Amino acid sequence: GGADKKWKGNFWFCFAANLLHYTIILMYNVIRGGIIVDMKSESAKLGKNLKRIRTEKGITQGDIVRTLGISRSFVSNIENGKTNPTLSTISSIAKALSVSTDELLK
Repeated sequence: GGADKKWKGNFWFCFAANLLHYTIILMYNVIRGGIIVDMKSESAKLGKNLKRIRTEKGITQGDIVRTLGISRSFVSNIENGKTNPTLSTISSIAKALSVSTDELLK
């Protein structure tokens, strides 16, 4: 009985340690492979395009906020590349700016 319980405890500890180890390796490879970096650069591109188009058209963040019913901090975070809005939100922003989603994402 006692040896069996001890073995089962060690099994679960080893299983959890290995799972953590492989998760860390996976995350390292994802970061090194540039997937996370690419996501951030895409967010930055979207933000720069949003701000450029918005200011060229004389539209304020407040105008976007009132049109879409989203918070000013959310718009600011998008413009600063700190958040990844959903495709639906990107589409709504494009409509509010009277541009295509392609224009925002290029």
